[in-house]
Parts: sequence; C-alpha cells; structure tokens
Amino acid sequence: MSPNRPLTLTLAVLVLMAAASGVVTATAPPTYTERVGETDGDWSTSATSASNETNTTLVVRLSSPNPTGADSAAEAQETLVSHAAATQTSVHDYAEQHDGVAVVNSLWLTNAMLVEVDEPSDPTVVTADLTELPAVESVHPNYVYTVELETVTPMGRPSGVRTASGVNVTPGLAAIDAPTAWRESSTQGAGVRVAVLDTGVDATHPDISLHTTDASDPTYPGGWAEFNSIGVELEESTPHDPNGHGTHVSGTVAGSDESGTAIGVAPESTLLVGKVLNDDGSGTFFQIIAGMQWAVESDADVMSMSIGAIGHHPEFIRPVKSAESAGVVVVAAGGNFGPDQSISPGNVFESVSVGAVDDDGTVASFSSSERIETERVWDETAPSTWPETYTVPRVSAPGVDVQSSLPAGEYGEASGTSMATPHVSGTVALMLSAAERPLTPAEVRVILAETATTAEQNQTRAGDGIVNARAATARAASQPDANEPNDEPETATLVEGTPVQGIVSSSTDTDWFRVEANGSPVTVDFERVGGTGTLEASLVATGSAAWSLKHPTVAVESNESVSGTVTFPTGTTFVHVRSGTDGGTGGYELAVRPLDSETNRDEPNDAANEATPLTPGTPVESQIEPSRDVDFYRLDVGASDSVVADMAFSHDRGDLDLVLYDADGVPLDQSVSTSDSERVEYVSDTRQSLYVSVVGFEDSTGPYTLDVTVTSAESRTSDD
Repeated sequence: MSPNRPLTLTLAVLVLMAAASGVVTATAPPTYTERVGETDGDWSTSATSASNETNTTLVVRLSSPNPTGADSAAEAQETLVSHAAATQTSVHDYAEQHDGVAVVNSLWLTNAMLVEVDEPSDPTVVTADLTELPAVESVHPNYVYTVELETVTPMGRPSGVRTASGVNVTPGLAAIDAPTAWRESSTQGAGVRVAVLDTGVDATHPDISLHTTDASDPTYPGGWAEFNSIGVELEESTPHDPNGHGTHVSGTVAGSDESGTAIGVAPESTLLVGKVLNDDGSGTFFQIIAGMQWAVESDADVMSMSIGAIGHHPEFIRPVKSAESAGVVVVAAGGNFGPDQSISPGNVFESVSVGAVDDDGTVASFSSSERIETERVWDETAPSTWPETYTVPRVSAPGVDVQSSLPAGEYGEASGTSMATPHVSGTVALMLSAAERPLTPAEVRVILAETATTAEQNQTRAGDGIVNARAATARAASQPDANEPNDEPETATLVEGTPVQGIVSSSTDTDWFRVEANGSPVTVDFERVGGTGTLEASLVATGSAAWSLKHPTVAVESNESVSGTVTFPTGTTFVHVRSGTDGGTGGYELAVRPLDSETNRDEPNDAANEATPLTPGTPVESQIEPSRDVDFYRLDVGASDSVVADMAFSHDRGDLDLVLYDADGVPLDQSVSTSDSERVEYVSDTRQSLYVSVVGFEDSTGPYTLDVTVTSAESRTSDD
C-alpha cells in the first residue's frame, strides 16, 4: 500500500463498491445489498447494488469445509475442491430451471458462484430464492475494489548500498540483511514460487524474469494470468502493467541486479504474476479471489498481495484460510491510514500483514496498525480458532523511498506498505528455500515473529518488529523435521533449565520432552508464541497416568502462557505438548527450572490436591512466584466453626487476592480489593476441609503473610 501523499507510483488502496455491469441505480433492493460500510476521513467502504437495464450480477456464497485435519496441503485442497463441487449443484439446478438466470463462474477457494440475472427474472426474487437453497450462506453484489492512483517520477539507476561483502543492494535489502542471508544460507530463493497479485508486470524489464513453461509463447503460460470482472482468465493476455505498481513490487520480490544494484530479496525465486486489477486500478471480488485461486492452483508457495480494502471485510477470511490450508503463505499489506486502522485481507489473522518502516527502523507515520478485538470487530464471522485479540501488522519492513523496477526498463522510488510487503514475501521465499523440510504457513509466521528486530515504536505500531531476512532464513534452515525425533517418549528431548523452543506444525504433530528429576520442586513455564487455536501440555510421570501443571490437561491459547510449581518424582518425567481439540498449531517455549526452596518452601501447592496444611494461629510466609503462580492451603474445620483468613503483602510487585473454597471447588468468599491486605470469612455448617487460595492479579508476584483464625461455636458463645 502506498501512502496518501504525492508519490511516483500507484496507491494500492481499495475502496469498496458493488460491481456494475452498467450504471449504478439510485436505490438498492435491500435483499441483495448486503451491507453499507462506514466512512473514515476521505476513504469510504460501502456496498451498493449495481445493474444496467437488463441484468444484475450476484455472488452466491456457500458453506466451506474445515480442512485443518488434512494430512497434507494437497489433501486439504482436494477437500475444498470436492466440497465445492458437491454443494454448488443446487445453484446450477436453479439456474437451469429459471429463464434469465445463469451461472457465469464458480470458485472453490471460497466456495462461491457468480450468477447473472437477466430478464424476465427479478433480481430481488432470485436473491431470496438463492438464499433458501441448501448450503447457501449469503448473497451479495460482486463488489468492486477501486485503487486510488498516484504516480512517481522515475529515478535513474538505483543508488544502492555497498555491503561488506562487496555487493550493491538497495537500502531496503540492506536494512533486512538480505545479502547476509544469501551468503550464510547459500540461497537466493531457488525452488520457491512467489505469486504477486497486483496490476500486472512488465516482463521485458531487464531485472524481471517472469516464469513461463514456453519461452516462445508471448502469453507466458504458467507464469502470467489476467482476470476480468467475472473472474475469468483471459487466454490471449500477455504480460503488461500500464499502472506500474505491480512491476515495482515484483522487482522487490525477485528482481535481479542488471542495473548494478540488486533490487530483489529473492532473485532466484520463481516469479508468477496475476493481474487482478484493471488498468484503472479497479477489481471485483471475483476477479481478486480468482487470482488467489490461480496462485494456489499454480503451486505458489507464497502469495504477495500489496492491495487491500480499508476496514474489516469477512469475504476475505475464507480465501486466506483456504490458501493457508493448501500450504500457501499469504503476505499482505497492512495499509497506509496510520494508527487504529487496518485493511483486508491483511487483517485476516492467517495473513502475514506488513507495516512500513524507514531505513533507520522508525515506523512510517502512514503505516496502519490496529489491536483487533476479534469478537467486537469480526462478530460471528471469525473462526473459533482465532485468538480473542491480535495485532496487525504482524511484522514490518522497509517501506519508505523504496527503490525498484518500473515499466519500460526504468526504476523509481515509492513509499507505502505496498513496498514493505514484497520485502517480507521475498524473505519468506528465502526461508522456504533454505529449509530442509516444508514449513507450514503457521511455522513461517512464528519464525518471522521470533526473529524480527525490535522497532522504535511499540508492538501495535510495528507488530513483532522489523523482518530480519538473515535470522529468519537461518532459523528456517535449522528447523527440525515435523516428525523430528521427539514424537515419542523414547526419543524425548532433554530439558535442563535452559528454555527450549518448539513448534507444533500440524494437528497430528506431537512433541515429548524429558526431565530428570531429583524430587525437589521445580517451576514449569509454558508460553505460546503466535500460532492459532490451542496447544495442550501435560506432565507425565513414568509409569503413571498423565497429570498437568494444575489440571489433567492445560490448554493454552495463542500468545498466552501458564506457569506452575510441581515436585516431579525422582527419575524421569515427561512433558507432552500437542495440538488442542481445535487443531491448534504454532510455536511455544518450555522451561523447567529449580525452585528457590528458601523463598517458596511450601511449593508445590498449585492445586487443591497439593495444598499445604494450615495451622490456625501460626502465620505462613510465602510468595507468588513466578507470575501466574497460585498457592493453595488446606484447613480442616468442624461444624459451626468460624474461619477468618487474613493476608498481608506489599504492592511493590502488584496486587494479590484471596479466595476461600469448599472441597468441591465452590468459592465461599473472596477478597479482591486494591489494598495491601485481604480478608475472607466463613462459618462452616459441617465438618469439612476448606481451601484458601492466594493468586496474583494478572501477572502480579511477591511475598505475603497468611494468618488463619478458627473459632468454635462454644468459644464464640462463652465470649458473648
């Protein structure tokens, strides 16, 4: 995306309207106008119906399967294709039975059909009928996404930066350390296919090498495709780009060094280009999604999309998720509208959304960013595997005054997240080329996040940081096999104090870690790093059933963590990490550390069945450590006994709270004030065991003193 200021290149910002085969009508029948968006400053996102005197075009959206559990990307793709074929028959049958209704195209990537309604049929009636058909979820116009155009003044040859190894590269490539990645990992992206979906490409540029299966064919078969407004590929189309935007971003992905300066991050990658926007910068929903499907069908490994519509557009969720299921990494621009804004498809959780920084690592003022509250923003359209909140962009890259190719063999500078995006797409190509095994899109996202360089601003502005091609490629090259030798207890990885990182790469992947214990208390920390859904962690003692940090199984959401203090039996104990019931995947960090017995001598007492016995009148001094630690204490009382528990602590490290439970885990009283002391009280109606729990508010830690007083009914009566 290019920012809204005078530049020398196209602004890939999409303004949403309804597709018009003719003029736009003054009023829209509400039955097929799905939504009207909001206006943000000078930019609007809206949908209106469009028709001419004779026909209307409708998008029919049908149900899509969840191929998460597929054993391979190929199997996932086949699931999507077969499901679409099976569910679209009802729409075909309806069209055959009604004059003036015709199916003009269909897609499997998002399971959608394009239906043209002509006389004598009434679009309003047809829309209502289609909505009632089996598997049909919604009907909406074939939205038009219009690109606001700006141009740049061509520069001379790229100025370049000379690296220590004597290579001239653009400042953007130098900023992400691409030359070092080339040298250390011995790759420039060979064997990886990158599909750029944009305004086209000038394949005659000396720095552009567009893939083709037949060098004598001017249509560049296998490497070029152009789509019209109904998503049909134009068979006789030859590569072209009157706009220039697509040529610029293609150069940053895979351009060479014919000018004497290297402009592409992955110059040996295989470049595919899909023209999904018209020469005037407009493109329909079917046009863009057809291009995405073409990229998947063309075996692209990376999909680079320097385009997007401001706002949150759920129609992009399924295409992105389906592309990921088919093994394609979707990299998309984050937008050029500054803080608290984002664009689709970049803000779809599975996308690698990209923000822009300058060559010094400062976030560009125009670069969009947003902390997305999933339920509030996406409502019921969000998949259940998405986290409650997440941040876009995911990472950032050079996007200010980026030097790259322009049509007619020229070069130019441009700024925007459009220019940052191909830096990340090229980096992903390097990663996939260097890896010894295929990496899943989820693994790629984790590695990009973990190896990113910290930016000047906070996470919301820059995501997880500035992409580091050298570090990301090195990490990708060192990734163990998905079935690395810790898939069984017999091949478990030893954990000895130092944190270890792992990745659950699929719903069937499983990781085992081994701890050699001496019977002393230890702290177990399990932290998620990105990913989707939940991962489950269990502690398994040799010869016994599974038991966990606090419960039979701990399910940890993306970017969440859990800590606990336990005493392993002397000998070997295992930590078992696997995908949750929702098919979660992603990275994690596991640490097992000895506990300081002097300051936490009551551990382990993180659950009721490990509770430390209390003696009334004898104060207990302990601490909540590490963060998210919980301490349980047991107190045996008689019928009519009155219980008062007092806790005192310092607020230097946060706020601690006090809860009193019965043996069934039902809270009887709690004290959650903001003072430096808490009290709970209860009069027991029977002889029983009660449990007092000390817990830190959010991530609070620190020492405390707990004192419990028990008074019998007889004592209270005599005192009276």
